[in-house]
Amino acid sequence: MKKDPDLESALSRNRRWIVDNEIKNIILRCPNQVAPLKHLQKKFKSLDLQGKALNWLKKYPCCFEVYLENDEYHCWRKSSMEIELLAWNSDLAVSAVEASARKQGIEPSQAPRHLLRVEQLSDYTVLLREAYDGSELVDKDPLVIVKNKFGELMQEGLQEYNQRCLLVNLEKKKKGMNLMKSERRKVGNAENSDQDDNG
Repeated sequence: MKKDPDLESALSRNRRWIVDNEIKNIILRCPNQVAPLKHLQKKFKSLDLQGKALNWLKKYPCCFEVYLENDEYHCWRKSSMEIELLAWNSDLAVSAVEASARKQGIEPSQAPRHLLRVEQLSDYTVLLREAYDGSELVDKDPLVIVKNKFGELMQEGLQEYNQRCLLVNLEKKKKGMNLMKSERRKVGNAENSDQDDNG
């Protein structure tokens, strides 16, 4: 079966958030909610990630803090976005499917077909219970909005990290070029002084 490009686009946008959420869950299961970096590195394979866990964690300083203790790196989750349920109102506990069905005067258990979308991906079937227009969610739940804002924060952190790395690399390159120029001058001056001595 051919993959739906809109669905693939929506899933790929959530990849980083999903991985960071899995890392957060691993950290929360550790004693004192602090994970040794070696432990996270072992779990990286199960998250289908390659590379060093330290590099991934440093990309998202808004989510994770890495520190060195007894010559070993550890990581704990920053609580940049804690959500606490203060009150429950059952009138507000309505899914997008139910809300849309009610708007159309249909019983929520018999939601319109265009709200349900089933995709067959390899061996898995994905059932999306929300209304989509292409890859965009039509009626966004407040938690989806919070999740998207969290993803934007993560993306900003990644961009800041990449910018810092670029500046560090440019600075190293600049120092290397200056060092090479000064070495050339020294060699040139030494050759000139040898010629003066011989001449």
